[in-house]
Amino acid sequence: MKIRKFLFPWAAAGLMLAGCNSSSPSPSASAAPAKAPPAGFTPLSENNPSVQDEERLDDIISPLLLYFQANGQLPAQLDDLHNVDSNLNLAAPSGKEFAYIPGGAALPDGSLILLVYDPIALPNGVRWGIVTQSLHPTGTLIFTPQRIPDSQFQQFMAAVQQH
Repeated sequence: MKIRKFLFPWAAAGLMLAGCNSSSPSPSASAAPAKAPPAGFTPLSENNPSVQDEERLDDIISPLLLYFQANGQLPAQLDDLHNVDSNLNLAAPSGKEFAYIPGGAALPDGSLILLVYDPIALPNGVRWGIVTQSLHPTGTLIFTPQRIPDSQFQQFMAAVQQH
Protein backbone atom coordinates (compact mmCIF):
# COMPACT_ATOMS: atom_id res chain seq x y z
CA MET A 1 0.00 0.00 0.00
CA LYS A 2 1.26 3.45 -0.86
CA ILE A 3 0.98 6.15 1.77
CA ARG A 4 1.34 9.76 0.72
CA LYS A 5 3.02 12.05 3.25
CA PHE A 6 3.35 15.78 3.07
CA LEU A 7 5.37 17.73 5.62
CA PHE A 8 4.69 21.38 6.30
CA PRO A 9 6.54 23.68 5.76
CA TRP A 10 9.61 21.78 4.62
CA ALA A 11 8.33 19.93 1.57
CA ALA A 12 7.90 21.63 -1.75
CA ALA A 13 5.39 20.45 -4.32
CA GLY A 14 8.11 19.42 -6.78
CA LEU A 15 9.88 17.34 -4.18
CA MET A 16 6.66 15.64 -3.20
CA LEU A 17 5.85 14.66 -6.77
CA ALA A 18 9.37 13.38 -7.34
CA GLY A 19 9.43 11.52 -4.03
CA CYS A 20 6.01 9.90 -3.80
CA ASN A 21 7.47 6.48 -4.48
CA SER A 22 10.90 7.10 -3.04
CA SER A 23 13.11 4.29 -1.86
CA SER A 24 13.13 3.12 1.74
CA PRO A 25 15.01 5.23 4.26
CA SER A 26 18.53 4.23 5.19
CA PRO A 27 18.90 1.79 8.09
CA SER A 28 20.25 4.61 10.27
CA ALA A 29 17.07 6.70 9.82
CA SER A 30 14.72 6.47 12.74
CA ALA A 31 10.99 6.57 12.28
CA ALA A 32 8.15 6.63 14.72
CA PRO A 33 6.06 3.47 14.65
CA ALA A 34 2.99 3.82 12.47
CA LYS A 35 -0.33 4.05 14.26
CA ALA A 36 -2.47 1.04 13.43
CA PRO A 37 -5.85 1.81 11.86
CA PRO A 38 -8.97 0.97 13.88
CA ALA A 39 -10.33 -2.57 13.80
CA GLY A 40 -12.42 -3.25 10.72
CA PHE A 41 -10.39 -1.14 8.30
CA THR A 42 -8.51 -3.05 5.65
CA PRO A 43 -5.82 -1.47 3.47
CA LEU A 44 -6.44 -2.01 -0.22
CA SER A 45 -3.47 -4.32 -0.53
CA GLU A 46 -5.00 -6.78 1.95
CA ASN A 47 -7.84 -9.09 0.88
CA ASN A 48 -8.20 -7.28 -2.43
CA PRO A 49 -5.35 -7.33 -4.90
CA SER A 50 -7.02 -4.78 -7.18
CA VAL A 51 -4.09 -2.57 -8.13
CA GLN A 52 -6.28 -0.56 -10.48
CA ASP A 53 -8.63 0.52 -7.67
CA GLU A 54 -5.73 1.46 -5.40
CA GLU A 55 -4.12 3.49 -8.17
CA ARG A 56 -7.41 5.28 -8.80
CA LEU A 57 -7.41 6.46 -5.17
CA ASP A 58 -3.69 7.25 -5.28
CA ASP A 59 -4.37 9.42 -8.35
CA ILE A 60 -6.65 11.57 -6.17
CA ILE A 61 -4.31 11.67 -3.16
CA SER A 62 -1.45 13.51 -4.92
CA PRO A 63 -3.59 16.41 -6.23
CA LEU A 64 -5.39 16.55 -2.87
CA LEU A 65 -2.06 17.03 -1.08
CA LEU A 66 -0.86 19.57 -3.64
CA TYR A 67 -4.09 21.53 -3.30
CA PHE A 68 -3.80 21.50 0.49
CA GLN A 69 -0.18 22.66 0.32
CA ALA A 70 -0.94 25.49 -2.11
CA ASN A 71 -4.13 26.72 -0.40
CA GLY A 72 -3.71 25.75 3.25
CA GLN A 73 -7.06 23.98 3.21
CA LEU A 74 -8.92 21.20 1.48
CA PRO A 75 -10.89 22.04 -1.68
CA ALA A 76 -14.54 23.08 -1.40
CA GLN A 77 -15.42 20.39 -3.94
CA LEU A 78 -13.55 17.47 -5.44
CA ASP A 79 -13.77 18.99 -8.93
CA ASP A 80 -11.43 21.77 -7.70
CA LEU A 81 -8.63 19.20 -7.94
CA HIS A 82 -8.84 19.57 -11.72
CA ASN A 83 -7.02 22.89 -11.19
CA VAL A 84 -4.06 20.79 -9.99
CA ASP A 85 -4.46 17.88 -12.44
CA SER A 86 -6.68 18.57 -15.44
CA ASN A 87 -6.65 14.87 -16.41
CA LEU A 88 -7.75 13.61 -12.99
CA ASN A 89 -10.24 10.74 -13.19
CA LEU A 90 -12.79 11.01 -10.37
CA ALA A 91 -14.67 7.82 -11.30
CA ALA A 92 -15.01 5.40 -8.39
CA PRO A 93 -14.81 1.60 -8.74
CA SER A 94 -18.63 1.55 -8.80
CA GLY A 95 -18.65 3.69 -11.94
CA LYS A 96 -20.11 6.68 -10.08
CA GLU A 97 -18.01 9.74 -9.28
CA PHE A 98 -16.28 9.66 -5.91
CA ALA A 99 -18.16 11.56 -3.20
CA TYR A 100 -16.32 14.13 -1.12
CA ILE A 101 -16.81 15.50 2.38
CA PRO A 102 -15.29 19.03 2.59
CA GLY A 103 -13.41 19.13 5.89
CA GLY A 104 -13.90 15.40 6.36
CA ALA A 105 -16.01 13.35 8.76
CA ALA A 106 -14.40 11.78 11.83
CA LEU A 107 -15.20 8.54 13.59
CA PRO A 108 -16.66 9.10 17.08
CA ASP A 109 -13.28 8.32 18.68
CA GLY A 110 -11.53 10.75 16.32
CA SER A 111 -9.11 8.08 15.08
CA LEU A 112 -9.85 8.50 11.36
CA ILE A 113 -11.31 11.16 9.11
CA LEU A 114 -13.08 10.19 5.88
CA LEU A 115 -12.59 12.59 2.97
CA VAL A 116 -13.40 10.76 -0.27
CA TYR A 117 -15.52 7.66 -0.81
CA ASP A 118 -17.33 5.57 -3.39
CA PRO A 119 -21.04 6.35 -3.03
CA ILE A 120 -21.93 2.74 -3.87
CA ALA A 121 -20.88 -0.12 -1.57
CA LEU A 122 -19.50 -3.30 -3.08
CA PRO A 123 -21.66 -6.46 -2.75
CA ASN A 124 -19.73 -7.43 0.39
CA GLY A 125 -20.75 -4.16 2.09
CA VAL A 126 -17.43 -2.34 1.88
CA ARG A 127 -16.65 0.74 -0.13
CA TRP A 128 -13.45 2.41 -1.24
CA GLY A 129 -12.38 5.64 0.43
CA ILE A 130 -9.55 7.95 1.40
CA VAL A 131 -8.96 8.52 5.11
CA THR A 132 -6.51 10.47 7.24
CA GLN A 133 -5.69 10.58 10.93
CA SER A 134 -5.25 14.36 11.07
CA LEU A 135 -5.87 17.48 9.04
CA HIS A 136 -3.57 19.70 11.07
CA PRO A 137 -1.90 22.07 8.54
CA THR A 138 1.44 22.20 10.36
CA GLY A 139 1.87 18.46 10.83
CA THR A 140 2.31 15.43 8.65
CA LEU A 141 -0.64 14.68 6.43
CA ILE A 142 -1.12 11.04 5.57
CA PHE A 143 -3.96 10.21 3.21
CA THR A 144 -4.53 6.47 2.94
CA PRO A 145 -6.72 4.51 0.53
CA GLN A 146 -8.93 2.15 2.53
CA ARG A 147 -11.70 -0.39 2.21
CA ILE A 148 -14.35 0.79 4.65
CA PRO A 149 -16.91 -1.69 6.05
CA ASP A 150 -20.50 -0.47 6.03
CA SER A 151 -20.70 -0.33 9.84
CA GLN A 152 -17.75 2.10 9.93
CA PHE A 153 -19.09 4.05 6.97
CA GLN A 154 -22.37 4.60 8.83
CA GLN A 155 -20.40 6.10 11.75
CA PHE A 156 -18.72 8.54 9.35
CA MET A 157 -22.08 9.49 7.86
CA ALA A 158 -23.56 10.07 11.34
CA ALA A 159 -20.76 12.60 11.93
CA VAL A 160 -21.69 14.39 8.69
CA GLN A 161 -25.35 14.63 9.74
CA GLN A 162 -24.39 16.15 13.11
CA HIS A 163 -22.65 19.08 11.40
